[in-house]
Amino acid sequence: RREERAGLDVWFGAERDGGLLVMDRRTGERGFGAIAMGDPDTGDHISVTIPGLSTKVRDSLRGMVGEATRLRAEAMRQLELAGRKESVATIAWIGYDAPQVIGPGKFDIGRASFDVSRSSKAGIAADALGSFFHGLRAASVNDGVHITALGHSYGSLATSLALQRGASAAVDDVVFYGSPG
Repeated sequence: RREERAGLDVWFGAERDGGLLVMDRRTGERGFGAIAMGDPDTGDHISVTIPGLSTKVRDSLRGMVGEATRLRAEAMRQLELAGRKESVATIAWIGYDAPQVIGPGKFDIGRASFDVSRSSKAGIAADALGSFFHGLRAASVNDGVHITALGHSYGSLATSLALQRGASAAVDDVVFYGSPG
């Protein structure tokens, strides 16, 4: 469904086999979006991928959804091999303005180096991400839902800050990969 909040077009909803959770093309420099594969409201296991440098909805979300689809398929295969009848939802989440190497401004390459060397964008992302994780847990009909955060590149910094700021109460496991250090 579409709602207008504070002058923003925001789309909500996830169908049984997945779907659009959030699409906000007005916030931030390049918009925000989140797409689920599987139903996070009923899933036994939920993973959320938090991307890093040069990620943007227009160019990155399709590839992230492909990764989420493959991750979900493999997780379901592993559960089946273990004889466990549990459901899985994976989410591709772009809910912050990741530092960009190329963009509309002629100083973007220098700006990206500046942005990556600081935690300000990650701090803003951490607050949104923390709310997202808490919302997943609150919306779940499954008391034993297992939530995993997957922080990639600069997204690993955003994820770690979210966990330090209280999201750890909603997240069970975390994986950092391609991390800056």
